[in-house]
Amino acid sequence: MSISEIAKDYMYISDYLVANDEKFLTNLGITHIINCAKEIPNYHEDKFTYLNLNLCDNDEDILKCQQVVLDFIDKAINGKILIHCAAGISRSAAITIMYLMEKLHLCYNHTVTYIKEKRRFINPNQYYVKQLTESKLSCSQCY
Repeated sequence: MSISEIAKDYMYISDYLVANDEKFLTNLGITHIINCAKEIPNYHEDKFTYLNLNLCDNDEDILKCQQVVLDFIDKAINGKILIHCAAGISRSAAITIMYLMEKLHLCYNHTVTYIKEKRRFINPNQYYVKQLTESKLSCSQCY
């Protein structure tokens, strides 16, 4: 089981084992879950508010879900968010990076550096990295 706190007392990344542990999630105070993995079910739909992105870890367009992710997380501002995929390495990391790039107005490299301080083994696949680095999102620190 692997969980990392990305934003203090608000946003977490994990693998499917954490997402399946209802007692742990409840004790942590999780209210909202973004399930990034197509192959993983929403384990506790009766207990938490879910957004299921149904992503495969391949060359899928993750930017297509940017607005729905932003809206979902913004609506959960008084709760706690878990973003998970199968291993908590690629899909959930890419979605978290995408969100933080937008909200903090940071470029890909600065965002990854920030997240790796919290979860050192993130490794979004090459297709996600390409989309995020080529997106319109950038930061003043990179000029």
